[in-house]
Amino acid sequence: MAEEVINLDENLEIEDSAQAAQGTENKEPTSESAEATAAKEEGKLQKILAPLKARLNALLAVLKENKILMIGAIAIAVLVLVFLVLIMVLIFSGGKEEQEAQAAPISRKIIQPSPILSGSKRLEVDDTELGNMIRKANILYTQGDKMEALDLFDNIAAYSQSLAAYNLGVIKLNEGEYSKAISSFDDAIHAGEDISVSAFNAAYSAYMLGNMNLYEYYLGISSSYLYHTANQPLYSYLYGLLQYYKGFYFESLSPLLNPSSPDYVKESKKMASEVFLIFGDEYNALAQLKQVGDKDDNLAIGLLHARLGEYTQAKQYIYEYLGSNVGDPQALMALQLIETKSGNFKESALILERLNAAEETQKVFDEYPIKAKLRDDLFDVNLAQENFWNRRFEHNKILGYKILFYYAPFLVFDAKNALAIIDDGNLNARASNIETAKNTLQEGQRVSQVNRSIAQNLRYLINNQDIRETIKSMERSLKDYPNHSVLHYDLGLLYAQMNDFDNGYLHFVRAYHLDSNNTMAGIFALMCAELTYRDTSRLSNTISADLAEMSFSSKLEHDFLLSLFRYTSDSPSDSLDWFDTLHKQPLHERKPIYYALRAVYGIYMANGTQIANAFEAMKSFYPKDAVTHTMFELGKRFGNNLKDFALQMNIIYKEKNLDMRSIYYGRSLARELYVYVGFVTGSLRSIQEELEAKLVVETQTSNGILQALALSNIYSNDFEKAFAIYNSLLDDLGEGDSQTRFLAAIAAMGANRHENAVALLQLAKIESATNFEAKYALGLLYQEGKNMKAAIQHYDKISHTGFESEFFDFEIDTSELLNPQKDEKKES
Repeated sequence: MAEEVINLDENLEIEDSAQAAQGTENKEPTSESAEATAAKEEGKLQKILAPLKARLNALLAVLKENKILMIGAIAIAVLVLVFLVLIMVLIFSGGKEEQEAQAAPISRKIIQPSPILSGSKRLEVDDTELGNMIRKANILYTQGDKMEALDLFDNIAAYSQSLAAYNLGVIKLNEGEYSKAISSFDDAIHAGEDISVSAFNAAYSAYMLGNMNLYEYYLGISSSYLYHTANQPLYSYLYGLLQYYKGFYFESLSPLLNPSSPDYVKESKKMASEVFLIFGDEYNALAQLKQVGDKDDNLAIGLLHARLGEYTQAKQYIYEYLGSNVGDPQALMALQLIETKSGNFKESALILERLNAAEETQKVFDEYPIKAKLRDDLFDVNLAQENFWNRRFEHNKILGYKILFYYAPFLVFDAKNALAIIDDGNLNARASNIETAKNTLQEGQRVSQVNRSIAQNLRYLINNQDIRETIKSMERSLKDYPNHSVLHYDLGLLYAQMNDFDNGYLHFVRAYHLDSNNTMAGIFALMCAELTYRDTSRLSNTISADLAEMSFSSKLEHDFLLSLFRYTSDSPSDSLDWFDTLHKQPLHERKPIYYALRAVYGIYMANGTQIANAFEAMKSFYPKDAVTHTMFELGKRFGNNLKDFALQMNIIYKEKNLDMRSIYYGRSLARELYVYVGFVTGSLRSIQEELEAKLVVETQTSNGILQALALSNIYSNDFEKAFAIYNSLLDDLGEGDSQTRFLAAIAAMGANRHENAVALLQLAKIESATNFEAKYALGLLYQEGKNMKAAIQHYDKISHTGFESEFFDFEIDTSELLNPQKDEKKES
């Protein structure tokens, strides 16, 4: 093929040199006339130079007499000479660079090759003998009689060399014999008919061969002869294709969207769809394709719906495509990704298992590589400011559970005795949050010992806000008294306040089984079960029966427990009529948990006034509590954008002199709220500075401060720093709980440390068997690493839960698909 291109150039050059030679022959003079002419020219030159020589001699005489002037003249002459040399160097070097630039190979990359022009589209085939022969040859070729078709094309060549060469080129192109196709298209070009169309298909063939210089050469020919097709039906389509192939994508849209003939409307709209995709406009790409798409385009249409997040429509089109293309690996792989995005993990696992079963279908994994990542909206501050109350991180129901755990009362055997121990240091700020168990199931001295142990632990918790040490101490007490309902309830509440809902559930449900009168333990177990995706039907039925059969000394308590139980339903609904009479009750009957329940119902029903009033009332119980004051300020601004809340944040945490110990050492909600509100209001930097300053002077445990600091770095996208802090918590400070490992894995994901993330998630899964976030993330990471068996196992484990990830997502990994180094290797 290369030789044929050179021959074409040589013919052009020969023609030019022949014309030059002919001109020279017509003007060549004889030898005698040449000598006479030379003599005349010499005489004229002498006359012109005579005055110049006289002036030059006079100047030399002056220079000989004045040596200084002579030196200056010489210096000027040297400078002029140097200047001229530099100009010449620059001119020649510039020319050389230009030549080198022209000789450099062209590496323009076509995003996606456009459709080729088939032989039947090239010319209007009439009813002449030639037209009938062309139709017969095309039919023979389509039916598989290739040799007979080629013989017929040879006969056609006798009538029209251009037409035969073009059709032969299309056949070779369809067979993937691109070099032979170029040779045929070249013959069509030399014949001088429909040069632009032939050259365009030759360019396509050159592109498929990876010969980009030849590709550009034929594109140039096609563009140069395009005007010859101005009156043909394919003009606008061909013009659009040429603009597209040259990289002028925007310019290609006009001819593609405004076809000059109905003959190429379908091709034009499909091509326009591809151009819109280049600009990331999936809506218009889908609109163009749907206008002309057929059943073979259902997969592409489905994928476009998927890109728009319209997964229901996407699955509909892909299933239609699979109806006529049964078992198509690409369609199945696309469907698996859509099912994963939709949370249909059972279907996702089944499809992945089917594709992984056969070696020939496993190749599709390379065509659809995924990359696990953190959700984009997790760190979208604008979205957080607008939808603070609806974010899944603090979704109304989950936030409600955390608030109820935060304000829930602790239990003791003997309240008077316990309060006496707590009041020993005048530390009764939270005395209203301590209640007597209704049925201790124990008597005598042993009860007194347990009661004293619990009271001392609560005293330490109130005094120091150190929830970690309190948990350790109560775990030791539980070893001595393993069957005490009160101990299990209090320990379950501490775990729930630290977001360890697995351990919270285990202790709550144990407390409820040991003492069926402890209905609150049963309801809290129900909440933890929901947060850990356990089956709650049996436990819910038991609690419902107990509430109906039990006799309560206080109607207020019964009404409260019934409302609390209703809040755990799928659609919480309760009038809370009992709350309207609360102000009539004695002060000791007005428990913080009552106001907390009213607040969470307000959150669920989007009633900002109810939220603010409830937390304002709780400020009388906890005048220095950071969570109470923060939730009150948020309640006042319910439904509003929180952009302007940063100044109020400083007032809340500084001017009001709030107790920050709950943030530094206490329950998780205090830290989460502190950091997340800082993220929403844009005050994370000042929060980090305060935490770092506190860390320097800290004499107690620094675990809680580091937890808050690491979480703040996650939200400020400083994942490497967050990962380092979590590593210190895990390796140096013994913070080995599931939640810390999970947050460390999030930091590792953000820092693109996927191997570290896998290890941490595995440990988090072991610590908490119901950590579905960890299982989902592991499924994505294993699929990313092409370990499909492990991915299938993890998807299958979360397939019956209705789980929706708060933190993790995935995308198609285009870094492998669009690797320019790989493309360069292919071209070479």
